[in-house]
Amino acid sequence: RSNSYRASPSRLGRDWRAVQLAPPAAQTQFILFGGKGGVGKTTIASSFALNLSSLYPRKRIVLFSTDPAHSLSDCLGQAVRHKVTAVDGTGNLFAVEIDAEKHFETFKRVYAKEINEIFDGLIHRASVDIEFDREVMANLMELVPPGLDEIASLIEITNYVDRGEYDLYVLDNAPTGHALRFLELPELMQDWLKVFFEILLKYRDMVRFRQTSELLVDMSRRLKKIKEIFSDSLRCEFIPVSIPTQMALAETQRSISALRRLNMPVKRMIVNMMISPFIDCKFCSALQQQQESAKGGLLEHKKRFPEIEIIPFPRTLLEGREDVYRLLEFSGSGRNILQSNQRSLNGKFISAS
Repeated sequence: RSNSYRASPSRLGRDWRAVQLAPPAAQTQFILFGGKGGVGKTTIASSFALNLSSLYPRKRIVLFSTDPAHSLSDCLGQAVRHKVTAVDGTGNLFAVEIDAEKHFETFKRVYAKEINEIFDGLIHRASVDIEFDREVMANLMELVPPGLDEIASLIEITNYVDRGEYDLYVLDNAPTGHALRFLELPELMQDWLKVFFEILLKYRDMVRFRQTSELLVDMSRRLKKIKEIFSDSLRCEFIPVSIPTQMALAETQRSISALRRLNMPVKRMIVNMMISPFIDCKFCSALQQQQESAKGGLLEHKKRFPEIEIIPFPRTLLEGREDVYRLLEFSGSGRNILQSNQRSLNGKFISAS
């Protein structure tokens, strides 16, 4: 059996024309999709991963979801849980919905257990205010910046990278604000770890937090590694997904600016759920008017970020994994893709729901 994904007959019909995308560069290792909730990130990330499976049958590909409201199972048409799951019909594509909270709880249990064991052993040392110091150390967890539980997702990803199990990583991120916090975490956590280590050093003559220290040192090393990967334009690409509304496009512009501050490479963005002017129905006409009013936002975006390619995706009904697979396809000609997508923006349709 071939490793690559082979789609069954699709409900999209013979006239359906898949959106053309340039495949990721040869050195690319991570492709991240992000955007506000409800714009179709998971659908597009799933289609991208399925097509990568066909394009690179010799490569092992993993599709991660870091969104707390996971929906990979719906897109792939099979159960995807917190352990890596082989995607049916492929021999080289895998999916996993990371349970960040579970990983963080494991860290907290190790830390709490070590505190109790150490201070129980110090109970007969009259010179030490046991209860006060125990409370100080226990409350260190309260100093954790919001999102430490999600840092477990990043650490879990670096575990796979260290083991060299996969060649390509496709990340379906949480909605914009959540995703940006997730991407800012390596920097935030480095600051928190520095404070944590300084506090532990104050108690070094009294206690030794061996397990906790080892966990924190390992966490620091992994955070540096993921930050290095995410800011490497050769190894990583972030693809924002938006829809043709003024509010969504404005939020996408803000998120791209934030990504730039984080040194995250953004080369192209997807404008999803675009309506063809040739569809005749009252509901679609209302959406077309909304889309027309957002053209100014698109023009502003092109002016502000001229180097970022804008790729339109049509609004269409997708029923099952075969439809998700056929939503896009990779092409070897970047010039043809750009010309085709530009024509779509200028009229035919300016997006998958």
